[in-house]
Amino acid sequence: MVQIGRLCFKSKTEAKRFFSGILNRNEIGSELSGDDFIHVRSLIENHHNAAEKIGPGIAKILVKKTKWGNSHRFVVVQQDGAEVAISYTTCLDGKPDSRKKFIAVCRLIVHKDLHRWKVKQIIEPKSESMLRCVESGTLVDFEDAQVDHKPPLTFSVIVKAFIQARKLDTGGVVFMTDKDGMEILADEELSKDFREFHKDMAVLRILSKTANLKGASKGRIAPTKNDGTLENFQLR
Repeated sequence: MVQIGRLCFKSKTEAKRFFSGILNRNEIGSELSGDDFIHVRSLIENHHNAAEKIGPGIAKILVKKTKWGNSHRFVVVQQDGAEVAISYTTCLDGKPDSRKKFIAVCRLIVHKDLHRWKVKQIIEPKSESMLRCVESGTLVDFEDAQVDHKPPLTFSVIVKAFIQARKLDTGGVVFMTDKDGMEILADEELSKDFREFHKDMAVLRILSKTANLKGASKGRIAPTKNDGTLENFQLR
């Protein structure tokens, strides 16, 4: 059971579905009101870093578009005017481990590069802003088209390769919050390094939302207990 304020859910999945519904039914730029505000306010209290998110107090909660794509998020406007982004999944899942957090921040590092690449894929005439899904061959509206990292070099695989190549301890990576309330790497050189690494490794393609969802599980290769590495192997 998951208790959020006066709400009780059978599972985290059910809770995520509920708060996703609030996020999606409120227009971008709108302010939450009524029960939506009350429920999300209670959700924020469940965040592992609730004190920082709430700050001197919550004046209002907005729905805003993210910097890196077509998705949107909750944003807390504190009493002093500061804005802080809120992930409803983090509120429910708890503090992410250092590797997951690093992967999420790496997505933000390259989002502008991916957007510029996406714009170049627009089919003429450009006024229609249509792109072609490589899986179905159908034309997809720009907003519905998604940039996919072609397996086996999925985005997570690229980040893992970067971590291993740089012998990086993600537990020691320092994060900071930018002016938009998003977490970024404090080390600008590390950000630039990953951006170049991603540029050299990524194989990109355009997919419709439907095709991307169908292919997501196929491109995800779960680790097993039989997996091995050469990390502690003596080379001869």
